[in-house]
Formats: sequence, structure tokens, C-alpha cells
Amino acid sequence: KTHIRHWVQVILLLISVAALLIFSGFKIIILLMAGGAILGYLFFRGVQHSEDLEVPGPRIRGRDLRMMGTSLAGVAAVLLVLALFGEDILPLQLITVFSTMSLSLFGGGYVFIPMMQEVVVESLGWLTNAEFIDGIALGQVSPGPIMISSVFIGYKVMGFPGTLIATVAMFLPSGILMVVGSRLILSYSDSVLFKSAMKGVYAVTIGMIFSACLNIGMDLEMNLISVSIFLISALCLIRYKVNLVYVVLSAGLAGSLLM
Repeated sequence: KTHIRHWVQVILLLISVAALLIFSGFKIIILLMAGGAILGYLFFRGVQHSEDLEVPGPRIRGRDLRMMGTSLAGVAAVLLVLALFGEDILPLQLITVFSTMSLSLFGGGYVFIPMMQEVVVESLGWLTNAEFIDGIALGQVSPGPIMISSVFIGYKVMGFPGTLIATVAMFLPSGILMVVGSRLILSYSDSVLFKSAMKGVYAVTIGMIFSACLNIGMDLEMNLISVSIFLISALCLIRYKVNLVYVVLSAGLAGSLLM
């Protein structure tokens, strides 16, 4: 409701859903997001809205660009080495997967759900769909962003050391990028061109979330009780704006008592 306001965005959303239901792999996700940004820029760059007014940002200095370029090159080099030599070494696999996610989560934390479901469930087989849902549910109850689910996934894959590796790999690369590139980000965050590209990214991202829901839902046990819990939870969240923590805990209690 917040981000889908144009027929082009609806088409991008449907393409995203269809692509992820037909194809698999992390590369298709990156391709969809890049395509969404490009098409968003092409279609919406001439559209003016009251919230899209150009606001001048701080002046960018050459030193800032060099620092950001050097940081990106360093991160890319590390990820390349990990991808080439860490395929059979589990700690390096964890670092590669979560570092790549950390630098690819454009559009908000909920992008984490379809991305991670595709990688850790479909591609790597680290978790089952049921275990992945458990991780997302725990992430919703616990404080912090939804990416905190990476801690649960790291624990399932490699025990307590995996939690430390997954947490650092998830939050450190994007944290460094934000600090180093903060001036550049502030300069363009209110740009009409940037917002135009993000309109496409948001549409693709929402399509990814729909696709993840469908993929995960297909493996769930469907009966009258589970469907009832789903519908009541959706009603509480959408219509009555009940706090998510209470909904998750109540759904878990209802499931333990009735199923």
C-alpha cells in the first residue's frame, strides 16, 4: 500500500514473483534488483511528486569518493577470495553468504527473507523450510532488525561459533560501507533520480517477499487450524495493528494447544 502506486510497479512485482517461482539462485535475485532499479529510473525519472522534491545534499569531496572506492574494492577482493577458496570450508562459506547479503539488502530488512530462503534453503540446504520459518519467527520476537535471524541460521549451521561468524559477517560490511559512504549517501538520498530507481527496487522487493511466502507456504501443513491462525493473525496485524510480538507469541501458543 505504501510503495506500489503505479501500473509499472505492479508489472515489476508480478515479474519478480514469476521469476523466483520459475528460476532459482542468488544471481536471479541480484539481476531482478538491478533490473528494477534501472526500469524504475527509466519510468519514474520524469514523474514529480510532492515527496520527490530535490534537496541539495552536502558537497562531495574527492577524498570521500576515493575512500569509498578503496573500501568497496577491498570488500570485493575479500569476497572474491572467499568465493574462490572457501567453497568447502564452512566458516568461510558463512562469511561469504552473509557478507554478500549484507551488501545486497537494498530496500529494507524484509528483502532478507526471500534472499536468505533462496540461499540457505534452496541452494545450500543448510536449513529446511520449517527451520527457516522458525528463524524468522524468532527474529520477529527478538529486539533488533529482521536480519538478526542470521544469528539463528549461523547456530543451526555451526553451533555457537556460527552465531558469532554470521553476526559479524551480516552487520560489519554494511556498517563499514555506511560509515565510509555516508557523505555520498546523504548527497543522493533525496535525489529524484535515486527515488525513481528505488520505486522499481521496492516493487521487485515486494514481489520477492510474495514469492518467498508462496515457496515457504507450500511446505507447511495446511489444515483448518493453521489456516484459521493465519487469517486471524493477518486480521490482527492489518486491521487492528496489534504488536507483532503479541501476534507471534499468541499464534505459537494456539498452535501448541490446538495442533
